[in-house]
Amino acid sequence: FECEQPLVVGITMRDIDRVLSTLMDEQNVTLFAIISLVLRTGLTTEEICGLKIQQLVTNGQTDQCGIMILGIRNRFIKVPSDLFSLLLLLSEQTDNETGNLFLTRIKQCPFTQRNLLLEIKKACLRAGVRPFTLQQLRNFSILLMLRSHAPADYVSTDSRWMTRYKEAAPSLNAAPCDYVALSLRYNS
Repeated sequence: FECEQPLVVGITMRDIDRVLSTLMDEQNVTLFAIISLVLRTGLTTEEICGLKIQQLVTNGQTDQCGIMILGIRNRFIKVPSDLFSLLLLLSEQTDNETGNLFLTRIKQCPFTQRNLLLEIKKACLRAGVRPFTLQQLRNFSILLMLRSHAPADYVSTDSRWMTRYKEAAPSLNAAPCDYVALSLRYNS
């Protein structure tokens, strides 16, 4: 997907790619995975910060892999296999009492929303792009889905704009990542 014009104010695919490339050059797999996960699934910052290793699940019957988000609206979020493999790699390298998947580099403690925002901002600056937020990435992701002809029924405009996709296909034939056709390039 090539897009020179910003789909969301202040952010282009080239900007995102530069940040992801910088993170890979720095071997910062955690932030690379976080940005990729938001871009390809639309998870919220709150969900990212609270993501536990045991929430990574596979369904052997359908060969689906994803994340089980528990809450008021329990839902399974399908994750593309390349990204899921990266998350599994991170889970093997993560050793903490809380069971969180994403930990800060220096203190090895779970991200808070605030320190994750600061780390994303620093990564953007190191990449030489205008800083963006995970919310902007979520907005960017939904615009990619809409441009890829995701049915409007799958996309909600409430504060959790991706909550309706749970009802889109009980067999998980369609999910947000199916409408964001991006692939990962990372060194394992």
